[in-house]
Amino acid sequence: MHNAALRYIDAVARFGSIRRASEELNISASAINRQIIKLEEQFGVELFERRANGLKPTVHGILVIEHARRTLHDFEAVRSEVGESLGTLTGLVRIATLDSITVHILPRAIISFRKRHPGVTFRIETADPTGVTRLVSNDSADIGLTFENAAQPGIAVLHQVPAPLCVVMHRTHPLSGRARLSVFDCLTSDIILQEDTGPVTPLLGDEIASVKQSSAPILVTNTIVASKGLILRGAGLGFFTRFGFIQELEVGTVVAVPLEERRPSTLKLATIVSSGRRTTRAIDMFVEELHGVLDAEVRQTGKPE
Repeated sequence: MHNAALRYIDAVARFGSIRRASEELNISASAINRQIIKLEEQFGVELFERRANGLKPTVHGILVIEHARRTLHDFEAVRSEVGESLGTLTGLVRIATLDSITVHILPRAIISFRKRHPGVTFRIETADPTGVTRLVSNDSADIGLTFENAAQPGIAVLHQVPAPLCVVMHRTHPLSGRARLSVFDCLTSDIILQEDTGPVTPLLGDEIASVKQSSAPILVTNTIVASKGLILRGAGLGFFTRFGFIQELEVGTVVAVPLEERRPSTLKLATIVSSGRRTTRAIDMFVEELHGVLDAEVRQTGKPE
């Protein structure tokens, strides 16, 4: 199996679609399909189950995909070492992250890092907290940024920063002057719920259930772009960490009022990696850069009392 075949099968597995894989790799869908068929002929088994809504790896396909990802990862490690021996840091850094971290944190870290190391490239995939951990576990990502959860086999936590949930709203909102708010204080307002926040359910499960019963949220979404669009126009409030609203908080467009509930104030954002996989020099150095950006943001914004 050569490098192109490895990349093709990895992309198809990640996206569940030959069309989306072709868009990601800028390779024709027919070329990717031919390569998969060729591999299936070589192995004598189907690697993907063809469904109406996409492709799903078979049991045999999972074995081949895992091999492909290990090989690609090892190749990147060697490429990084060769580049470093020549005085140039190179390599691909694959990041799985919560949606909100792509707004300010990751752009700042990547821009700063690439000023010193332009030979390093990045791939970012967003997911819910469980999905981030899964992407790191199955070698689809080198680094994960997710809410801290119970210790999981094969996952190492490298760094944590406070990420308390707050009530985020436009500065003109009637509740914006409050020092603290409970979820029930928000029942009279239009509420926006982020579908993929994960920890909101265990942290505020009963309260959120009451919200849904008392007043249907005006929006339930898995993207912070839609949530911010409404909040910045004063159309409602939501339960978020500060990380997705750093710039707006800096200029005063929105406010983040701490929640009275104790559990949400203990939430932490964690950087995770696979404990059983070798990391490249590019990954290690970017992790240092990322932690510096996270720590600087926490120092600047502070943790709600």
